[in-house]
Formats: sequence, C-alpha cells, structure tokens
Amino acid sequence: MCERQNFSPLLLAGILAGSVQFLALTAAAAQSGDDDLAVLESITVTVRRREENIKDIPGSVHVETGRNLEQKRMLDGASALRDVAGASIGTFGDRSNAFVVIRGVAPVLSPLSPDDSSVLTFVDGAPMPIGAAFSPYLDLERMEVMKGPQNTLFGRNTSGGAINLVPVKPSHEFEGSVRGELGTDGIYRAETILNGSLVPGMLAGRLAIRRSGADGYIDNIAGAALGKVATWAGRGSLLFTPSPRARWLLSLHGESTDSAPTGYIAYRPGGPKTAAQNMTVDDIRMVAIHSRLEYDFDAMTFAAQTSYARLDDRNRYNFPDAMIASDFSGLPASRFLDPTTNFTDWKKRDSRLTQEFRLGSLPGAGIGWLAGVVFYQDQARRDRTGEMWYFGPSASGSTDYDLKTTGQALFGEATVALSEKLKLTVGGRGTHESKAFHSAYRSNGAIGAVPHFSEADNARYSFLTGRTALSRDWTDDLMSYASVSRGYKSGGFGLSNSLMWAGVPRQPYASSTVMSYEVGTRSSWFDKSLALSGALFFNDMRREQMQSWDYTHFTGKNLNLDARSAGFELDARFHPSRSWWIEAGVAYTYSALRHVTAEASAAQDGLRSGNQLPTVPEWAGKASVGYHGLGRDVGLSGWLADQSVSARLSYNYIGSRYTDASNFGKLAPAHLISARVGLDWGDGEIYLFGDNLLGKKYMTIKERFGTDAQGNPVFGASYARGATVGLGAILYF
Repeated sequence: MCERQNFSPLLLAGILAGSVQFLALTAAAAQSGDDDLAVLESITVTVRRREENIKDIPGSVHVETGRNLEQKRMLDGASALRDVAGASIGTFGDRSNAFVVIRGVAPVLSPLSPDDSSVLTFVDGAPMPIGAAFSPYLDLERMEVMKGPQNTLFGRNTSGGAINLVPVKPSHEFEGSVRGELGTDGIYRAETILNGSLVPGMLAGRLAIRRSGADGYIDNIAGAALGKVATWAGRGSLLFTPSPRARWLLSLHGESTDSAPTGYIAYRPGGPKTAAQNMTVDDIRMVAIHSRLEYDFDAMTFAAQTSYARLDDRNRYNFPDAMIASDFSGLPASRFLDPTTNFTDWKKRDSRLTQEFRLGSLPGAGIGWLAGVVFYQDQARRDRTGEMWYFGPSASGSTDYDLKTTGQALFGEATVALSEKLKLTVGGRGTHESKAFHSAYRSNGAIGAVPHFSEADNARYSFLTGRTALSRDWTDDLMSYASVSRGYKSGGFGLSNSLMWAGVPRQPYASSTVMSYEVGTRSSWFDKSLALSGALFFNDMRREQMQSWDYTHFTGKNLNLDARSAGFELDARFHPSRSWWIEAGVAYTYSALRHVTAEASAAQDGLRSGNQLPTVPEWAGKASVGYHGLGRDVGLSGWLADQSVSARLSYNYIGSRYTDASNFGKLAPAHLISARVGLDWGDGEIYLFGDNLLGKKYMTIKERFGTDAQGNPVFGASYARGATVGLGAILYF
C-alpha cells in the first residue's frame, strides 16, 4: 500500500487555496486606484541559431523563462509542456518509451526504432538522445518550443518541432543559492547553484546540482507502490573569453534517475486503482558534454559546436499486470506473479555524436543569414529478455538489436527585406544518411521456436528539407507571417520483429514526409502591457510511421500511414497593473488517419480512415492569474510590510483524446489546478506550492489488451499523480 502522510493533503491544499484567495482579494482592494500599466519585457530567442527578438520570428514559438519554469514548477520535460499549446505526450507509464507530439505530428502510437522521433530536445542547440526528452530542467535561462518542421536549421528528428533548452551561462559575478522543498507524497528537492569568476575577466564557471524525488502513489498488491522516483541531476559549465571577439563555452551535465513506473494496471471504472506487479524498474543514466567555440569577424560570426551524449536505461516490468492477464485469460492473478515467467527486461543504450560548423550574420545586419555543415553518428543498442508463456513463443527468448546511423548535411537560411516592412525568409537543408542494423534472437526452448536466428541490413537516404516564410511588420507592435515547411524522417529497420522466433526477417519501413502550412500573428497592445499571438496550421503527413499491434496473436507490424492535422492556437499575456498579470490560451487540433488500406486494417483491429491520432487532444486550454507586490499592499505590517509577496493560481485543461490508433481507449478530459504563494525578503524566499489541487488521478493511458471469455474488452490503464502540496525555501548568497 502507498505510504501514509503525517498530515492531511486536503488541509494543506485548503491553506494554500485560502492564501491565494486572501492575497487576491486584499491586493485587488489595494490596487483599485492603480492604473499604471506594466510593460512586458522583450524576449530574446535563438530559434534560428542566432539571437533575435521573438517579434522578428516568422513562426510559432512558445518561450518560458527560467523564472516562469520555477514559478510554475515545470521541473522536467513532461511538466514543462503542459502550458504549450498544441503539445502533448505519448506515454506508456514510463519515461524510456515516452515521446513528444506537436500539432499531431509524431510516430503513430509509438516510435518504430530508437531514432524514430518527430520532436527532438536540444540543449543550447546540441541534440540530445530521444530518451532525454523528459529529463530534469535544471538552471535554465529559458525553454524555447518551436512548432512545425525544424529540419532546416536543427536537422533530423524534428519534422514536428524542436525544444531548445538554454542553460544559464557562467558569469564573473559571484552568486549562489541553496533550495529545499518538502511535500505530500514524499516530495523532496534539494538544490544548489554556484557561479563566479575563476580567472577574472577571462574564465567563469557555474555549477548546479539537484536531488529530488517522490513516493509511489499507485497501490500494488504484489510489491512496492508504483510511481516512486529519485533523481540526481547536475551541470557544470565553463565560459572562456580570451578576447571581446572570442567565446568558448564548455559544459558537462548528467542525470541518474531510479523509478518504479506506473505502467499499465487493470482498468476498474469506479473501483480502486491497484496494481499487481512484482518488478517495476525504469532506471536512467545519462551524461552529455557540449563544446561551442564562437568568434566574431568583422562581417560574420563563426561557430564550431561539438556534442556527445549517452543514455543508458534499464527497463524491467511485468507485462501485462497480473490482474490484466487474469481478466483476459480467466486464470487466477497468482498464475502471473512468478517473476521468471511473466517479465520483460530491457537494457537500452543510445549515444549521439555531433560536429557542426556554422557561419552567420552579426546582430543587426541588414540581411540575417546562417549557413553550416554538420556530421553526426548515432548508435543504439537494445537487449531484451522476456518470458510470457500465455502469449506463446513470440513473447519469449532473448533479442539484441544494434542500429548505427551516420549522416552529414549542408544547410542555410537567409532573411531579406523586400521593402521597409516586408521580409522574405528562405532556407533549405540537404542530408545524406546511412543506417546499418543487426539483430539476433535466441530461444529459451519455447515449443515451435527456432533455436537461433539473426539478420542484418543497411540502407541509404538522401533528402531535401526546407522552409520559406513571408512576414510583414504592419506597425512596430504588430506583425503577421505565412510559412510553408517540409519535414522528413528517414525510413529504417523497426526495433520489433514479432516473427523472429520463426526465423522470418523484418521488413524495413519507409521514410515519411510532412508539408506544414501556417499563418500567424504576434502583437502587443496598450503600451506593450498586452501581448497576443495566434496561428492557423495545416499538416499533411505522408507515410507517417506506425507500429500496429495484434494482442490476439501478440504480433506487431511496421506500417506507413497518411494522416492530417489542422487547427488554431491563441495565447495572451496581460499586465493590467504593475502588480498583476493574467495569462490565457486555447488550442484546437483536428487530426485523422487517411487512406488506411485493408492490409493495415487487418494488422490491427479497429484501424480505419478518419480515426483520431493517438495522444492528440482536440481541445486544450490554460488560464493563470498572478500577483507580485509589497507586503503592505496586502495588509502586512512590521518587517513583512517591506518584503515582496507573490501569488499564482493556474488552470490547465486537457481535452478528450485517444491513446491508440484504433480509437478504443478514449480518455476523459482532465482539469488541473496549481498554485503558489511566496514571501521574498531579497536574500531568500519561503513559499507554499500545490499541484493538481482537485486531487483527481486522471487517466493518461487506456489501451485494449484483448477480450475476456465473454467477449468484453479488457483495458489496461495508467494514471497521473493526485494532489500534492508542500513547503519550499531558497537562500541566496
């Protein structure tokens, strides 16, 4: 059973909600005569691999500053995406198999191979392994989420979009901080940051370290509660500036996470959310090193960026949960709790080596341009051992899989002024890529299986991607744009081959493309106190990659299917006074499979044209209100009167969506409320926080596992954590 807390979550949630309400009411009264509008800060981004003001970007970009990420407790990739219109997560209850979806563009259901991704995460422009998408967000200056194909400047695995994380750079000013948090569900966080000069005027360093975790929250009759997580994360960086023209940034960061993933448990409408699993492991070890050398010539900037990242994962679990297996087999759950006959054990390793050279225009140049060449090599290895006697030989034995991808590309983009207010952007990338794989199967003696089988193959791909956009500055505070982009994902060799036990080789899957069309606008109003942005988009996906699954025969097949997505997004941020801010946004996404063949329908029951794409909510929305002022403005006296008080109350809506391409598993809408109240005295802050304050453990997965003896569908489900509240403090020195 889940560990009980020594205090009531409902009590703390009530205190937190009451504090926010108190601040809102008193501050409203205090500010009723304040008509001064606050000016929104300008935002600098690097979404075109050079620093620019966001108002000059002819495309959709969502930016969260490091302060916003902290205030909203967006401490990792999963939580940081909840405020990003059009973004969602494909998840199976663990981290190692999760992936990001933007505007419906992503592998359908799940990636076919270790390099099958449509949205990739970058750290300061350096690509990370796909499995690092949900790593901790530590000591960031900002997060930049680019929507639509980003293949032109960011390269492969970005046909749906890209996420660029910009860490805080070292500086010569000494600063440091220590943070601690405790909360319900065993939540804890300890964090320290140190920054300062190592060689005055020439070498600065920065170090950030975090330890965090939480207890499990899904009761488990066969073992420890599911959902427990414990993480170490750190980053060290050096900035060497031998002259005003030269900069060399070197960073090393890593992560060590041990978790008991929530996975699939038996779906019991109205009943307890209980697991029956005696092995649940998803342990991740990741290390990455980045080097970026920049030099400013008189007419251009040169950059040489080298990066290497490696991620190792041990993923071990019962498949399926014993109660799910009991539901569709009719046998007692105890028959499925022998850890030697109902398990899947994965050892995963991904590495990514990238070398890039770039030339680009200096800030303020009449023509903004960038050109470069990149070389990369990715390697992936998967070792799987499994035993699921009730699914036959296809689910037993051991398999290894090795994939090596090597590529090089030339790319460039330029923005030219056609008139005083009209600008044209044109860019393209030519890529050549080769893939080689090897896989071997060894039987564990299952009846009908071959003792050993191995296969190998290779393929080459050459492709062009690009983007063109037209933007117009109607006024200094209003611009609009229209763009067309082409994204591409190379084909490959699927990780899964459910017929290896019979000595049948896998068939390669085809490359996929997406043509993306977008019109949008970005503006500010009322003396820059109100910022508005909006976009209309249409994505035409051809031969999108999909893995079908037949639970009756426990076989999968790699497919390529056409699909479309279209919709709109609106975002607003308003500072009605110097103390108050309001945020709101809404997103609508229509998505559908197209031209589903009879062969594809036969491979997976319920697969047909018109089905909604998995994990893509039709509607999503957000609303937040916040306050920042002095204690005296909310009725505090004495020493508290001169200290800063802040409060935030946020609401997120995730509309109904499906977690499978057959549209059997429909998820109900989710309503999330979070809040934060803080008191800042300059040298530190103490704060209360709360997440998912409605307390509902909403469903994140609902997938059909087959039918029971009466022909009723049997579902497996996964759930998010319920309400959590806690207390935190940070000291600066």
